[in-house]
Amino acid sequence: ATADCDVVHLNFPNPWMELMYLALRPQIPTVLSYHSDILRKHPFQRIYMPFAHRLFQRMSAVIASSPAYAASSELLTRFGHLCHTIPYPVDIDRMQAVQDGEIAAARKRHGRFVLFCGRLVHYKGIEYLVEAISQLNDVRLVIAGTGPEQAKCRQAIVSLGLEDRVDLVGKIDDDELKALYHACECFVLPSISRAESFGIVLAEAMACGRPVISTDIGSGTSHINIDGETGYVVPPRDAKALAAAIARVVGDVDIQRQLGSSARRRAETSFGTDTILDQTIQLYDEIVADDRQTGASARSLG
Repeated sequence: ATADCDVVHLNFPNPWMELMYLALRPQIPTVLSYHSDILRKHPFQRIYMPFAHRLFQRMSAVIASSPAYAASSELLTRFGHLCHTIPYPVDIDRMQAVQDGEIAAARKRHGRFVLFCGRLVHYKGIEYLVEAISQLNDVRLVIAGTGPEQAKCRQAIVSLGLEDRVDLVGKIDDDELKALYHACECFVLPSISRAESFGIVLAEAMACGRPVISTDIGSGTSHINIDGETGYVVPPRDAKALAAAIARVVGDVDIQRQLGSSARRRAETSFGTDTILDQTIQLYDEIVADDRQTGASARSLG
């Protein structure tokens, strides 16, 4: 099948696909999208990492989702000469297509609130956000999503006496999510590790014109959210800093408007689908041209 291709595009990590690629050894320019480091220690890594190095040596280009992740990844820094930064895309039109009535209904249901959405897993740092809300008066939190930390999250809410100020809405559909994005006063992603390699929900909230608050974890989150311009960036595992950042935004219409407008512009110019597609096609064109030039040079030398 690869004989009819100009470019092969792989996704990493994906061990079985990578093994197939190395077994077939296609003589075609190949791009690899690097989605995440392998952070969990596992005996398999001792076998897998040399194999991964062999794979990278055959790549024409490697795509990292942000400069911060490329600079902080041990594997990517070894192959920095191959790295290109192309973020994940957001469908701007889809995120902005929401009815005023849906936004009003979300505000009527939840009041003045800050929003988190995503899988309820350890590295999201939800407990720090819940603790931050406990330090603020008259601020509500909506948590959209499910996951293995859901029971622990509910327990934290109860132990802090926040049942009347934190809404766990579970899994919601796309229209409900967009309404929540547009209705919230700000969006918060309190992640605590580089397992949060990019944070696409930040870009989605920004596309809806909302200020965002994220943590400085050496990943793509601080590439998406520019501190003081599109929102605020705080240290991870710091409920007090989270609370202070939320307090600066909630209830201040001028700050919401200023940060929200900048956030929307950044989402539209840096993360829109057309922008990312153009960058990807340009990279394909470059590596195909380089491959043809290299082949022509080899033939002339032969």
